[in-house]
Amino acid sequence: MNRKQLTAAVLLCVPATGFFNILPVFLGAAAEDFGLTPDKIGFLSAVETGALAFASLLGPLWIKRFNWRSMAMVATTMILAGNLLTMTVKSYEALLMIRMLTGFFGEGIGFSLSIAAVSEAEKPDRAFGFLIIVQVVAGAIGLIILPGLITIWGMSPVLLYLALLALVVLPVLIWMPLVSVKTRTVDTERFTFPIYIPLIGLSALAIWCLNIGAYWSFVERIGDHAGVGAQAIGFALSMGMLASLVGGVAAAGAGDKYGRIWPFCLTLLVHAGIVYPLVTALTGIKLALIVICYNLAWNFGMPYLMGLIATSDSSARMAVLMPVSQSLGVGAGAAIAGILANQYSYPSISLFITGCCFLGMILFIPFSLRVVNGNWLSVKNNRNSVTLR
Repeated sequence: MNRKQLTAAVLLCVPATGFFNILPVFLGAAAEDFGLTPDKIGFLSAVETGALAFASLLGPLWIKRFNWRSMAMVATTMILAGNLLTMTVKSYEALLMIRMLTGFFGEGIGFSLSIAAVSEAEKPDRAFGFLIIVQVVAGAIGLIILPGLITIWGMSPVLLYLALLALVVLPVLIWMPLVSVKTRTVDTERFTFPIYIPLIGLSALAIWCLNIGAYWSFVERIGDHAGVGAQAIGFALSMGMLASLVGGVAAAGAGDKYGRIWPFCLTLLVHAGIVYPLVTALTGIKLALIVICYNLAWNFGMPYLMGLIATSDSSARMAVLMPVSQSLGVGAGAAIAGILANQYSYPSISLFITGCCFLGMILFIPFSLRVVNGNWLSVKNNRNSVTLR
């Protein structure tokens, strides 16, 4: 994959994940405009991410059959149209329907294509680091400028911003690769992993994303419930996105030079511990520190997990399922957190997040050791074969 193709693949992810990257202000604006209770907020998040996940789940059926460039343009156009159409709805039911269609035909297909293409980069850890960076920049801009606009115009500025992301990226998609490069070539020296290895990695990703869905869907509501002002919440979220940028840059810069296992383990430990202060009295500064630490760890560790899954994908079919794991995890996490908050108040979300992190670690450690050791054996055997010649 050349540099232009990789650039297009990375940028495609910006409109495809734009909804999620500004999710707190999106849901907060929807809650105010439509008068939503916590369970309805969680369900709104779950519907869109669930539709995205279902589109991604079908990825293995179409990823080798259709022109990637054309599908990328169609998906991005659907994201543009879906966000503009959302501005016209007046009922919660209509909102759910349009967001579901946008998630399926737009974000789901676009996200799947982006992940599949980036997985074919020569150094997937670093490529996913760059993917995180561009997402974070777009999200940070939105979280900085949108809270103030929402207080004046409601949800409309959020939807216009998401539409603008799609409009800006559309021209770059002429660089998208037409088809998979990995499926056209066979590397006989590459270590072949059994199919269950990437499936374990995908399961670890899904369980970890339960915690992300719970946190990212409700951190704005938790701050509001604790009496933190709208400007302070906006400041905390924007600082968190800037911290995410630092995490993505660190991952892209480090690559695999210092190991590929410990960064994600560190992320799980930070996430498990940093959410506990959410159950205590909150101030704007305290909320900002929590969000900064959480987001920094989140975007530093994620490229390593995604890179390990891509490395273990010997069939060139499993990487496209990463959006499924992420979306199902985020959607289910948001829905469960909404139910917990409705029944037991917001502090119960912190306990749920911690449990997800430890369960994710139980799956991640054996998976990552298997991938790293398998890759090492492949390199060792290749070196031996060169020496014998």
